[in-house]
Amino acid sequence: MSTQLDIHLRKIDNKISIDDNDRKPYTDVYNSIRDFLLNRMSEADPVFKRLYKGYNLFGSYMHNVRLEKPSEFDVLLTLKMPYGEKMRIRQDNDRPGFIQLEFNDLLNELNNDHSLRYVHSQLVKLTRDSAQKLLDRGKLGDWVASIIKKVMPRSLTSYGRSLDITYSKRSVAHTLYAKDCEDTDFSISIDFVVTVEIENIEWLKTYSSYLDDYSSYLKLWYAVPKHFKSENKILSDFSFLLVNPKAEHDHLFNKQNLKVVFRLLKSLRDHFELDRLKSVFFTSMFLWKVKEMKENNRGRYWERSVGELFPEILNEFATYFRKRELKYFWSPSHNLMGILRPKELEEYSAKLEIVNKAFQNLRGKRNLTYDDCAKYFEVL
Repeated sequence: MSTQLDIHLRKIDNKISIDDNDRKPYTDVYNSIRDFLLNRMSEADPVFKRLYKGYNLFGSYMHNVRLEKPSEFDVLLTLKMPYGEKMRIRQDNDRPGFIQLEFNDLLNELNNDHSLRYVHSQLVKLTRDSAQKLLDRGKLGDWVASIIKKVMPRSLTSYGRSLDITYSKRSVAHTLYAKDCEDTDFSISIDFVVTVEIENIEWLKTYSSYLDDYSSYLKLWYAVPKHFKSENKILSDFSFLLVNPKAEHDHLFNKQNLKVVFRLLKSLRDHFELDRLKSVFFTSMFLWKVKEMKENNRGRYWERSVGELFPEILNEFATYFRKRELKYFWSPSHNLMGILRPKELEEYSAKLEIVNKAFQNLRGKRNLTYDDCAKYFEVL
């Protein structure tokens, strides 16, 4: 029955969750590497120092839904442009849900400000030579990579650990990998993602209006230099994705059992090797569900047992795949399924249908055992 299912699912969640005591050695090293890198970058490049506003964890670590070892960190590095109100935000009509950053007016203001001519010179290099002066995603990444390579040593000592450091640039992330020279079981990776802070743009109110107290989130938008992945569209050098990680965190993770269901879905994904189902799929699904429950005055929905919630949410997730559409919450015209190849869609949908059918049956099964449930998850 659902009571037994609830007991078993909570036991699985306990096994896949990370204990706070296990986090500390990893977070200590992460903090020291992060501070070392950002201080050195600011010392080495005056333009970076002027633009750099701060950092924020995002993704699984921020939301406390990371599984297995607490050794992977996702960090947003925020750049705030002087005269940012002059930056024009254009919706990319060819790539639904993506935007372009037009710097023409911003560069004119910088050129007239003698104290910021050095910033102007660098930003000109990061834009494409056109009337609009669109920020080039690749040039931005290459500039940041050049600073990191200049300042990051190949070895570092942190909290008594001698660490070998390697750097790589992968898609939107600048990744530092640190491995303990003596303790071969200890390593961490840090993905730094450079973002551009978006000023208070009128049309962004459309996206913030989904939220409680939406006005407080209008200045928390960031443009991530993420290219548009689609089977049907060529790449653009100028596409950026809108993100609002604080709004996601505030509106998802104060819900009682949502976080547990989130972790279980991730573990199920790992077990069935649905490797290209990134957290953004789950995050958008949950944001739509939170919005639906709010509109239907069902604010206590997430207080129900995990044994009730998990099969319901799993069924909804499988339904999205059956329909081949899951809209990105912040830009509903962007279908997240567009990144998957037709063969992957078929495979993922088939696997989700099988496991969904299994859990709908488990809800009413008598004498339900732990093993009946655990075989569907990546339980250590």
